[in-house]
Amino acid sequence: MHQSPALFVLLLMAAAAANWSCFFLVTDARQLEPAHAAGGSCIGRERDALLALKQDISYDPEDYLGSWQSGRQDCCRWAGIMCSNTTGHVIQLDLGGTHLVGQISPSLLSLEQLEYLSLDYTVLTGPNGGVPEFFGSFKNLRHLDLSYMGLVGTLPPQLGNLSKLEYLDLSFTNFNCTIPPQLGNLSKLEYLDLSSSRRMYSTDISWLTRLPLLLHLDMSGANLSSIVDWALVVNIISSLEYLRLSGCSLSSANRSLTHLNLTNLQYLDLSTNNFGHPIASAWFWNVTSITELYLTETSLYGPFPNSLGNMTSLRVLCFGCELASLRELSLGSDPEYVYQATITCNAATMTVDLTNLCDLETLWLDASLSSGNITKFIENLPHCPSNRLKYLSLKSNNMIGIMADRLGQLTSLTMLCLSYNNITGSIPLSIGNLSNLGFLDFSNNHLTTIPQELANCTSLKNIHLSNNNLIGPIPLGIGSCTRLEYLDLSYNSIIGAIPLGLGKCTRLDSIDLSNNHLTGPIPLEIASVVSAPVGSSASAVRQSPLEKQAEFFEVAVHPLHEAVASLHGWMLAIGGFLERAKAVLGRLSRTPADPLVPPDVGKVGTSGAGLHGCFSPRARVCSEIKAPVMQIMPELLELCGGVLTLPPVEEVRPDSREFSDVVSPPCQALASEKCGVADAAVSPSPESGRQAVPFGDGVAKSGLLPTVPGAVVAREVCDFLATLVVAYPGSAVG
Repeated sequence: MHQSPALFVLLLMAAAAANWSCFFLVTDARQLEPAHAAGGSCIGRERDALLALKQDISYDPEDYLGSWQSGRQDCCRWAGIMCSNTTGHVIQLDLGGTHLVGQISPSLLSLEQLEYLSLDYTVLTGPNGGVPEFFGSFKNLRHLDLSYMGLVGTLPPQLGNLSKLEYLDLSFTNFNCTIPPQLGNLSKLEYLDLSSSRRMYSTDISWLTRLPLLLHLDMSGANLSSIVDWALVVNIISSLEYLRLSGCSLSSANRSLTHLNLTNLQYLDLSTNNFGHPIASAWFWNVTSITELYLTETSLYGPFPNSLGNMTSLRVLCFGCELASLRELSLGSDPEYVYQATITCNAATMTVDLTNLCDLETLWLDASLSSGNITKFIENLPHCPSNRLKYLSLKSNNMIGIMADRLGQLTSLTMLCLSYNNITGSIPLSIGNLSNLGFLDFSNNHLTTIPQELANCTSLKNIHLSNNNLIGPIPLGIGSCTRLEYLDLSYNSIIGAIPLGLGKCTRLDSIDLSNNHLTGPIPLEIASVVSAPVGSSASAVRQSPLEKQAEFFEVAVHPLHEAVASLHGWMLAIGGFLERAKAVLGRLSRTPADPLVPPDVGKVGTSGAGLHGCFSPRARVCSEIKAPVMQIMPELLELCGGVLTLPPVEEVRPDSREFSDVVSPPCQALASEKCGVADAAVSPSPESGRQAVPFGDGVAKSGLLPTVPGAVVAREVCDFLATLVVAYPGSAVG
């Protein structure tokens, strides 16, 4: 009954704060059914032992132990209990996933015939928060699961006395100790998981060779940095099928094995170890039974060995590195996207013939190839009657060349990512054969055209083609991709109109067509999700002044919002206000309309004074849209001590007949008789006598806000908001 680690983190936080009510947020909705014995009631002393355990439980969020009552004599029918059909002895105690809190009672020693004990995802501990030593006395125990319990201290060597144990899971604990070599006494052990306990370490793992039946070994996260002969040790365990040693600080995989015993090995994960030697010298390339191989962030370099092409059982090869992207926005200028890799962790080359790897499903090589030719790479991919390759990612690998038509033969592809390379030419027409493709990312290359055949990829949900040299129109049939949720064609030279067929893509959440040469209107069906395409020449893609105001507001407030998000308590209210302010201002930019009057953003200083007197487009009363800025104004009374006078909220709707194409200067007063209806805008007011205080330079003033953590930030928020006034019909501003 495993739960996710994220849920259990909430549990531990709740325990620390003694706020047990939040347990209800992390428990799942499943019904926990009691196990039943086939006949007879349980042994009396064992029933008493279970009741003693319940007495030491301080919190039971699901009332899981509700059936554990002294009046119910047959404990074999209690939740989590299973008894032997023949003897009536308790043989299974399963409290996993119940989030119980309390102490592990020594009374459990009365369960002498116990074979199965699971306490995972609980906060049950022995003395000093660790594993009770008496656990080593359960002579009949076959299954012991203590994962995700937050146990601390050391592992008792008495666990080595469990001579019948077949399954031991101690993962995601907080032990700070050496791994006891007595675990080597567990000669019947088949499953051993010591992962994600990063303060466990070992200088000698030779005890593993005394586990002849071991199938599953996971020691990821344990410090094995001083062990040089680790490959020789694991090679002795011929029964191994699963081996995971990621993040163990292993120094090298450069080892020659005279005789290979690991003929049953299927899963091998050596990720996040800084090997730093040629990839071809690693010991595992002749283990042809491997189906999943993970070598991410291992600092391996040089050409892949040709023996890779003989690993015909291989389904997954992950040799990538994590990447980070940075978007830099500057007020009054177009967005600039700057690509940045975390580290250059692998630097191999891949020219191996993979045509016989017919079972290959995942090939992930992000930021791990020093160079390559995409044409030859695609030609070397599996040539099989039933091609199974589903995930292909080659992001940021300095690859050159053009994409071959053979790409269209990879008909099982669901994800294809070739971004941040130097690929040239057209997207091949054969891409239309990829009917299962859901994610396509060719961004940041030098591609020139989008074929109409792309519209045949009707399973597409995400299309990323930004930052290329794309010319020509958007494919007219793009509306056939009715599952489309995200479309980014920005920073190209695409011409023509936006296809009306995009209106059929009702699942679209985001479209970015900025920095192209599009003409004509934005189809009304997609206007609410189109990003304002800055820098384009089409009338349909200019920014409105409200969009400019929204950008200004976001840039000015964003540093404060970041600081607020890191504070506690009452500061969360300010964070929520800023989120809502950002959201409502963002919605102002989604009203489909003719071009609006842009303010002269280039003259706006950090205080925003340059926007004073700028009006939004004229608006008429009685619309479905309310003035969102007005709706959030009442919150400022409580936030800033009631110093602001609030205007009435009015319903508005843009009137395209009264928009003007060009106004210079953009900020000017309008006479009331000329307005006729209602104009509304927010602008910084010079008359307020205040300027926005740059974050970090402000000082909390006495009398307005209490001097508590976060008061400085609140002061600065109020200083900025106090510079904003509301313009009314006919008011002379500026």
